[in-house]
Amino acid sequence: MTQPTDSRAILFADISGSTRLFETQGDELALKQVAQCMSLLAEITDKHRGAVIKTTGDGVLSTFASAEVAVQAAVAMQEALTAQPKGVLPQLAIKIGLHFGAVIPESRDIYGDAVNVAARFMDLAKPGQIIATKDIAERLILSGFISLRHLGQTPVKGKQAEMDMYEVIWQEVDLTEMPKATISVAVPQARLRLHVGNTALELSPEQPEATIGRGLANTLVLRDQLASRQHARIACDRGKFILFDQSTNGTYVSMDNGDEFLLKRDQLQLQGSGTIVFGRSGRDPLAEVMQFTVLSEL
Repeated sequence: MTQPTDSRAILFADISGSTRLFETQGDELALKQVAQCMSLLAEITDKHRGAVIKTTGDGVLSTFASAEVAVQAAVAMQEALTAQPKGVLPQLAIKIGLHFGAVIPESRDIYGDAVNVAARFMDLAKPGQIIATKDIAERLILSGFISLRHLGQTPVKGKQAEMDMYEVIWQEVDLTEMPKATISVAVPQARLRLHVGNTALELSPEQPEATIGRGLANTLVLRDQLASRQHARIACDRGKFILFDQSTNGTYVSMDNGDEFLLKRDQLQLQGSGTIVFGRSGRDPLAEVMQFTVLSEL
């Protein structure tokens, strides 16, 4: 039986030089500083609507709905550490690896080739660096002015072919030596407007995901008893809004162009405008109808 997969942006962050810190500062002081750093990374992940999958002694694995938000979180992590006051203890530095790909969620953990690739790219980073794969770089076209430096191709353990490696430029540095390798992109921003009952919500690269269902923890809470507690979610990926059904009774989508779809444990790109009904047909007079409109702006 094939295990279900989910596509996510994967972030691996690792504290550099932690072993040396324990040797020079002693266990108590070093442990306190590492714990403070790990807490900061988890806080930034949560602030960017990410999920901390697991932590090691000096590292963290997090996932995000989109590459754009994952990069924003990575930059925030680097900026937060460099902003820490310099005291008696040496200032910690982190290295970060980013990748986007399919993962297999299982028992509050994730598995798959994409996780391994993100870990390998983290290993390639230097302290204070954010290194990303081509899969991340290609998805940054909606992030406004994001600077990337192509570092060429590199062999990656477990991969037959070399992989493209990019550095996210998050500090003001002199890039005159590599002008052709640095790209800065300003492109339209995608938005999705949702309206159900008395509730309205707009998704964008800054708020890229919404969960939908009867459960009170969802972003949009439904009343229809035929809807599942965790019925569906919508995520922004490279300027496209993807609806994922994860329900028992399915999700009915009608586009204004006349196309109609029934999703059962499947996904669909939302285009133009239309309606979404959860658990029953939109023709049912008891249907709780959600209106959607996909927009873009310069």
